[in-house]
Amino acid sequence: MNGFAWLLVTAGASAANMICHVLWFRAFPAGGMFRAMLAGLIGGSIALVILSAVFIDQSAWWHLLNLVIYGCFSNAYFHWNNMGETARRVRLMIELLAAPTGLTRAELINRYGSREIIDRRIGRMLESRQIREVGSRLRLGNASFLAMARIVGLFKRLLGTA
Repeated sequence: MNGFAWLLVTAGASAANMICHVLWFRAFPAGGMFRAMLAGLIGGSIALVILSAVFIDQSAWWHLLNLVIYGCFSNAYFHWNNMGETARRVRLMIELLAAPTGLTRAELINRYGSREIIDRRIGRMLESRQIREVGSRLRLGNASFLAMARIVGLFKRLLGTA
């Protein structure tokens, strides 16, 4: 392949990863997100092998390079999907760590109330200029963050979790 066209092999495998992830989650929602992500990883890996065999007729280094790039994509994709879930778990664990005798569900919910969650998120969004405060109103600050939110919303709708 000429130029950077060989990167299309990795792009195809990455697309197969996402498609398999979504399809598996829709077919087997009770299996959970992580099994669906594993199915996507396997589906993308199979696509990588097939696409590499068909389109790359050069040395093994090109195959290895595509494997490394696909591995990086898969790692980033996993963590992108896992970020929100991990943040909530870490916050709950911090609350439990701060209470040596433990907490009841009601106490934990009270400490991690929705008002505090909203206030913290608004504070972070103001600091990063994702939103801005005009008088007593909050408004969109940077449209690039809205584009990311729409992409996340699209994936949630595709996965049926929205």
